[in-house]
Amino acid sequence: MAKRVFLSALLVLCVYLGAGTLLHYVIFPQPSPDVSSFPSAGDSVGDSSSAERFVFRTTTRETEGNRFAFDFFLQPGASVPVEHVHANQEERFEVIEGTLAVTVAGEETLLKPGDVAVVPPGIAHQAFNRTDTEMHALVDVRPSGNLDMFFVQLERSGVNMNPPGLPGALQFFRFQQEYEASYAAGLPIWTQKALAFVLAPTARLLGYQHYYAEPVTR
Repeated sequence: MAKRVFLSALLVLCVYLGAGTLLHYVIFPQPSPDVSSFPSAGDSVGDSSSAERFVFRTTTRETEGNRFAFDFFLQPGASVPVEHVHANQEERFEVIEGTLAVTVAGEETLLKPGDVAVVPPGIAHQAFNRTDTEMHALVDVRPSGNLDMFFVQLERSGVNMNPPGLPGALQFFRFQQEYEASYAAGLPIWTQKALAFVLAPTARLLGYQHYYAEPVTR
């Protein structure tokens, strides 16, 4: 009985992988966004009421992928939703106003105006505002890794990433495949890439794309 269940489950998995891969990657592939759709300096993500707000200074499109810089505003008591990793990008935080708490590889550093923290590629990190005033920092990412497009698409997707939940995870995996800009900490990157590949047909069937020309209401 157990053997029959195992074989049946294996057959279902093989059919899913075969049919899903054929439909999603071969017959009906979702086209990648044209470079003209990437954000430019002056564009922003979020507004004054958002927990996080980004105002772009220099973008992927304008630097040919070499650099992405933005003004980062974090409301009192807010934080970046999850601890994460940038596989190939160095991220530099310089506080302009307020106080920012940054955890790097599990160690927390408190940054005040003029202070700088640098996060090397592949190191888990997360940002917090543990004060009662808004925090403003300049963030510099090199190379850009399409992180600006990732931020824009995350906002347009209409998915709540705090807490992420299943919809957030499915959407996150779709963006990972296209932009390779950010990965959740605590799980090997190769594992996340494999999950993104396997779950892509299901995520797309449920309406989660890797590119939205306009904001989506969910």
